[in-house]
Amino acid sequence: MENKRTSLYIVLRFLFRLLFKVVYPIKLEGKQNLPHNGPAIICSNHISLLDPILLGCISEPHVTFMAKEELFNIPVIGRIIYLLGALPVKRGQVDRNAIKLSLKQLSKNCVFGIFPEGTRHSEDKKPLKGVGFLAARSKAHVVPVTIIGPYRLFRKTRVVVHQPVNYDELDFAKSEDPLLGFSQYIMDTINSELN
Repeated sequence: MENKRTSLYIVLRFLFRLLFKVVYPIKLEGKQNLPHNGPAIICSNHISLLDPILLGCISEPHVTFMAKEELFNIPVIGRIIYLLGALPVKRGQVDRNAIKLSLKQLSKNCVFGIFPEGTRHSEDKKPLKGVGFLAARSKAHVVPVTIIGPYRLFRKTRVVVHQPVNYDELDFAKSEDPLLGFSQYIMDTINSELN
């Protein structure tokens, strides 16, 4: 099954890279900050259903994403995201199983993709603790990425990859909620290119 997943991922990434090159060209800044291997967590703002595809295309290592549980029940789409290695997550609650599976993936030196807000971006949306928790427990580097949209046909979408940060390198010990403080720091870094 692992070989099938890897093969499908490589084929689909190749096809989507062509799509982005022709239809939604990317202006990538900070490419040198992308992880060459894991454990690493790529964190991005979420403006479109194209975001996880874009992040998978700009990364050389396979990026594993969480996807809302409901998507796995949609014929064809559910099967594809399962074969691509996505992890189901129950939204609106603390999904301990999803967290456990995420940490297990990171322990295998994978590159994990996550949207800190847990859903598509809005101005007043606060990040969830998930990024801070995963970073603290796994010791993985976190790579903030800003997607500056909207996606427009045949017009470049600017994507900024920020320098990697590590939970242990930043002092949130005095914060009321250190994990949330770290997640907010990552979100602020992402948003710094949107202002």
